Amino acid sequence: MMKLTRRIAVMLLAAALAACGGGGGSPGTTGGSGGGSTALPLSTTVPTGLSMRMGDTQTFAISGGTAPYSAVSNNTGIATAAVTGTSLAITGAGPGTATINVMDATNAVVSSTVSITVADLRTTAPSAITLSRGVGSAQTYGISGGVAPYSVTSSNTAVATATLTTPTTVTITGLTSGAASVIVRDALNTAVTLGVTVATSQMTVNPTSVSAFIGDTVYSTISGGSAPFSIVEGFPDAADVDVGTLSATGAFTANPSGDILRVVVKQAVGTDTIVVRDSGNNTAVFTLTGRAGTNAINLAPSTVTITGGSGAVVVNEVLYGGVGTVQLFSSDPSLISVPASVSGSASGTTVKLTKTTSVVCGNPNVVITAVDSLGQTATSTVTIQAPAEPPPPATPLCP
Repeated sequence: MMKLTRRIAVMLLAAALAACGGGGGSPGTTGGSGGGSTALPLSTTVPTGLSMRMGDTQTFAISGGTAPYSAVSNNTGIATAAVTGTSLAITGAGPGTATINVMDATNAVVSSTVSITVADLRTTAPSAITLSRGVGSAQTYGISGGVAPYSVTSSNTAVATATLTTPTTVTITGLTSGAASVIVRDALNTAVTLGVTVATSQMTVNPTSVSAFIGDTVYSTISGGSAPFSIVEGFPDAADVDVGTLSATGAFTANPSGDILRVVVKQAVGTDTIVVRDSGNNTAVFTLTGRAGTNAINLAPSTVTITGGSGAVVVNEVLYGGVGTVQLFSSDPSLISVPASVSGSASGTTVKLTKTTSVVCGNPNVVITAVDSLGQTATSTVTIQAPAEPPPPATPLCP
């Protein structure tokens, strides 16, 4: 009887062990017949119908199957895939749809479809842009979204021009009063249209007065008004005067619709009044004082008066003479900045002086000094006039 009881107990224990799968299996496997194990199926956490922005990267987990894992995209121009251990990174490369295939060591495959979308093409410009004519009133806006590279065009380049000043910024410059459309396009030919109105504003010249030697060439920037421009000179024999444009290299081109007044001093006749007149009969006055004699090195004009309102003002001076490299210094770089150096030239080298964009009060004088390789020096004094105060009760610009 005792033996029978012991035999029954052994049989019951064996049955219990068999029902438990032989004592359990390893993680990531399922129990099999005879105590074996089976790997979990290969899978990822990539959701069905994944949608991503171009340029974004998202990371997902890989599990099951047999490591190591790998992944490929059927179109790397749309999406790319990279695997690190059990991590899958998908990056949007271009608009469209691609399939990402994840494989394990046994060549088991799991496929996921990803759609890459593009952010809307946009600019930082307002829906309607109004600006005055002239380089000093040009406006710059940022471009984002879409697919780079970008391009810009103007529907009426006689009224306003549009230029990509960087790969992601557009600068719009008004040339004469009127309306134009600036079109910003991306690589997919998606377009954003900006309405531009160039208004006729008060015409000014900057600088307003200069003192220069016979033979010197001086420049003043015309802002506002409406092209074309004409010149009325008090003493026609005192200087040659015309209107045109000035390139970045200092080359002047005569053009009555330009924004640069060029004055070549011919005689020392004291003070000469030069009147610039626009197509609407508005005027601005430029005062020239011609001086006899020349220097081995000199900056022309030797005295300059500009306005101190908000916005940058560029003064184009000319350095005559000088030997070798000529260093340039500003007595107050926070108000007027200058290039570090230029090359001396008997025929003249254009030097661009740039006023700070801030409002300048108190009518300060800034001295620009040029020193050549022999130690010869020349100076020019820039007077920054405080801007005209608005009528009360507006808050004064200057204390």
